[in-house]
Amino acid sequence: GVDTEGRCLQLENHPDIEYDLLSIDTGSTPDVETVPGAANFTVPVKPVYFFEQKWQSLLDRVQLHTDNTKDADDSLLSIGVVGAGVGGFELLLALDHALKQRSASFKLHWVVRGSLPLRQQPDRVAKLALEECEARGIEVHADFAVKEVQQNVLASEAGASLNLDEILWVTAARAPAWPHKSGFATDERGFIKVDKTLRSISHNNVFATGDIASLPSPGVAKAGVFAVRQAPVLFDNLRRAVCQQPLRNYRPQKHFLTLISLGDKSAIASRNGIAFRADRIWQAKDWIDRQFMQKFFLLPERKMPTPSVDDIPAGLLASLGTNSTSENENSPADDDLMFCGGCGAKVGADVLAGVIDQLQPVQSASVTSDGLADDSCTIHPDGKLVVQSVDQFRASFDNNYLFGRIAALHALSDLYASGAQPDSALALATLPFSDAAIQRRDLSLMMTGAVEELNRAGCMLAGGHTGIGAEAMLGFTVNGFVSDVPQAKASADVACEAGDVIVLTKPLGTGVVLAADMRAKASGADVQAAMRSMLQSNREAADIYMQHRVRVMTDVTGFGLLGHLTNLLQRLNSDGACSAQLDLQNIPFIPAALEHAANGIRSSLYAQNASVFSGIDFVQNDHPHEVTEEASRFQRELLVDPQTNGGLLAIVPASDAENCVAALAEHYPDTAIIGTMGSKQASPDQSITISV
Repeated sequence: GVDTEGRCLQLENHPDIEYDLLSIDTGSTPDVETVPGAANFTVPVKPVYFFEQKWQSLLDRVQLHTDNTKDADDSLLSIGVVGAGVGGFELLLALDHALKQRSASFKLHWVVRGSLPLRQQPDRVAKLALEECEARGIEVHADFAVKEVQQNVLASEAGASLNLDEILWVTAARAPAWPHKSGFATDERGFIKVDKTLRSISHNNVFATGDIASLPSPGVAKAGVFAVRQAPVLFDNLRRAVCQQPLRNYRPQKHFLTLISLGDKSAIASRNGIAFRADRIWQAKDWIDRQFMQKFFLLPERKMPTPSVDDIPAGLLASLGTNSTSENENSPADDDLMFCGGCGAKVGADVLAGVIDQLQPVQSASVTSDGLADDSCTIHPDGKLVVQSVDQFRASFDNNYLFGRIAALHALSDLYASGAQPDSALALATLPFSDAAIQRRDLSLMMTGAVEELNRAGCMLAGGHTGIGAEAMLGFTVNGFVSDVPQAKASADVACEAGDVIVLTKPLGTGVVLAADMRAKASGADVQAAMRSMLQSNREAADIYMQHRVRVMTDVTGFGLLGHLTNLLQRLNSDGACSAQLDLQNIPFIPAALEHAANGIRSSLYAQNASVFSGIDFVQNDHPHEVTEEASRFQRELLVDPQTNGGLLAIVPASDAENCVAALAEHYPDTAIIGTMGSKQASPDQSITISV
């Protein structure tokens, strides 16, 4: 929903997001509310992510039905599509095409409310559609106005019934309930009413486009041919609204080409009353669709210009209470745009107080603090061993809530790697130069995410320090306790044995993926894969390692796998040097990271981390996996890729390895034994050998 008075976007799985301007393009859903039973016994085609799951299960069901049916003619799986529009017809023929690749034991039914389908299209299009259905053996049920849906049964207003095994619902579009509940002016179907500039008629700081918008121009269908033409107008008007300039009007096109896919490589085309079916038309539609979708993937490389006061429109400066054209160098207007250093670069008390009041950190009996506004706390461990660590890094993506979560998890990871239970934390946050209201929004989201993870770990946020700088940064000093002090001291004198295995819990490559994202070269799926890894706590991994007699462990972070493995070997106390043999093909990688590495993308820390290669021996090994030399080179590069909240790297006794890895895999599916420990060497230098 939207809190229009508080100007907050309300989400299910994310803290509220405040806005100054809001643009809504959330689309529509099939109307399953006006027909009793439709919501419970049909599969609506939107939202698409939900339908995709149902689509896959439908394909599996058809295949299973085929495998279990001896005589297909006697037992056909009946599948119905309710909806007489273009969407229903395209889905119907897509079903026909897809299912015929797998089975012949199904029957499709098209349920049409009126005497003809596709009523918004010319009669010639409807005639071609019916001919196509007849040619493919699809049964059309005309004048079947659905009154009620029961399980596997459609009942019409005229008293007819139709038994179906699956019912797909593609009826007239309807808006979700939240726009109306949020207080927007909506039409009778719940769509947000906008004026010719695409701005809400009830809230002048909200815009709406696409299916969710109800336009004042008559005859504008819920179709992509209109929505894509609204995009440039929307983009321009959002900028104009920020700069307090007059808005421009959107003028829908009067004539447009309609291309209706027939499932296979053919289509129906219509324009200005002329309609025909042809294979080449499908090729044109496919080309147009792919060209459009490519615009979301083939992005220009992101530029990072340095903004100055001269770049800010005068109208916007006026709204901030300042003026860039002041001739007095010492005027308050110039001071408004100058940010001080030193303690003058702290976040204001009002901003801090507003954020702190919202946070609810867990409490710790071992910590005495004067509150979150303080920058120190007193810890009284009661005979326990205190482990302390500090970590801070800059934001490499623009979701402050996720940034806060990842920064907290990254800091806590050092405690887990030390076998300590987190107890308390002090935060160190830097916010970019901005207005106080924006500072409060950024800090609130950042710390909400951080406290969420700290609380989950039982770690009390006891205070911290804030500052203003060129970019967002967040870090924590974290404190943890090791209860068994004698055991903890003994772990400092740990030794390994030949045959011990080296285990890693997470795939490598987050550094390269984030570097690609900063250049606008990573897809959403790439970034999500990296996010999933970074948002996974190492808490369970540390617990499982401790249960399986771990020799020593560390987290893989800024120095990369090889850097941290080198440090791990140096911690081992032995007469000679322990050696480690890694198998490159057993090391897990984020697939997208290998692709970006092949395209020459590296983290800015790569060059410094790569210096560790001088002490590494790469040897050829007869391996069952066939890996090209080029692919092997990119895998090697990722061995020094800096990781954010990377996995836990540990040395485990060989006798515990199988059970340990099995337990880890339940939480960390990419867990792998990546190598073994060798015998002690005569050389005082630690040795790492990697087979490729």
